[in-house]
Amino acid sequence: MIPQIILSGTSRAMGLVFGEVFREKIQELAQSRLVRLQQYIKEYCQVSMSDKEIINHVAELIPVHQAYDKDIWDEFCGIAEGANISYEMLIILMGYTDLRDYLIQEINAETTDIGGCTAFIIPNNLSKQGVLCAQTWDMTTEVMDYLVIVHRKPNRGPETIYLTTMGSLGLIGFNSSGIVIGNTNLMANDNRLGVHYLFTISRALSAASLDAAVGSIINTSRLAGHNFFLADATTSVNIETTSRFSYCSLLEGHPYVQTNHYLSDSLRSLERRLPKNIYINTHYRYERMMNYLTNATKKWDANFCWQALTDDQRHELGAAICNEDYEGKYSDFSTVATVVLIPKEKTMWVCAKGAKSGQLQKFSL
Repeated sequence: MIPQIILSGTSRAMGLVFGEVFREKIQELAQSRLVRLQQYIKEYCQVSMSDKEIINHVAELIPVHQAYDKDIWDEFCGIAEGANISYEMLIILMGYTDLRDYLIQEINAETTDIGGCTAFIIPNNLSKQGVLCAQTWDMTTEVMDYLVIVHRKPNRGPETIYLTTMGSLGLIGFNSSGIVIGNTNLMANDNRLGVHYLFTISRALSAASLDAAVGSIINTSRLAGHNFFLADATTSVNIETTSRFSYCSLLEGHPYVQTNHYLSDSLRSLERRLPKNIYINTHYRYERMMNYLTNATKKWDANFCWQALTDDQRHELGAAICNEDYEGKYSDFSTVATVVLIPKEKTMWVCAKGAKSGQLQKFSL
C-alpha cells in the first residue's frame, strides 16, 4: 500500500511538515538520484561526472526555480528545511528525468534509455464517467520504496491529491476544481535553463479551471521536453512540449495515446535521435495500446481503463505496457505505479507496481 500524508496551511508550512515526516527517506532518495544520474551518464553517455560537477550544474538552475512561482518556491524551501537537505539535492530528487535530459545535452552526449510510461485519454463521448485519463509511471525500480500520496489543504487555492515520491512536488493527480494532470517523458534537443516538470505540474494543479492550467504549462519556461495531459469532467487536452515550444491538442471523438515519442509534426524535428531499441519500445507500446482502445466495442469506464493497463504482453526487446520487470532483466526501468484519473468524480485510482499485481487504492475529494 502507498502511504498517505495530509498537509494543511501555508505553502511553507506544508512543505516543512512533509520534509520533517520523511526526512531520512528524502535524504536517502536524493543520494540515490544523484548516484543514478552519475551511473546513467557514465553507462549510456560514456562520461564521468563527480558529485561536485553535477551539483554545480544544478546550482545554476536555482534562480530560475526561485523566480517561477512564490507559493511553489515557498513549499520547496519548506521541504528542504524540514528534510535538512540542500536546494541542489532536492532539485536532483524531484527533477531526475529532466535533469538527465538536460545534462546529456550540456555534455553533448547520446542516450539509450528513456523509460517507458504509457498514457491514454478517453474523451467524454466514449465514456460512461466523463473524461478518463490513465497511465503507467515507469521509473527505476527502487523508487517504489518512496511512493506517497499527498493530500494538500492549502490556506488559499484548491485542495490537491497526487501521487509523488517522498520530498517531491506533485507528479500525477487532481484538485478540488476537478482538474487532473499526468505526464510522460519526451526527449528534445533544445533543453535550456528552466524549471523542471514537477514545478510545471504544481502550478497547473493550483489552477481553478482547465484553461488556466493549460495556459500555465504553455507559458512556463521549461528545463526539458515533456508531455502533459490535462482534463476536467468533459474536456481533455494534451500538450507535447520541448524546452522552448509546445503543441496543444483538444482531444475529441477518439481515444488518445502517448508514450515516449513526439506525435506532432511541428515538434518531431526537435526530438533527440532515439536509438533503435528505444524507438521500437515506445512505438510498440503506443501501437499496442491504440489498438486495444480503438477496438473496444462498448463505452469505457474506470474498470476498463484499469484492465487496459494490465497488458503485460512483452516485445522480444523487453517493451511492455505493464512492465513488471522488477529484477531488471530488460532495463533499469519498470512500472512503479499505475493511475486512473476520473475528473468528473474527483477521484484517483492508484497502485504501487503495475495494475497486474498492484493493490488498488482509491482517493477522492
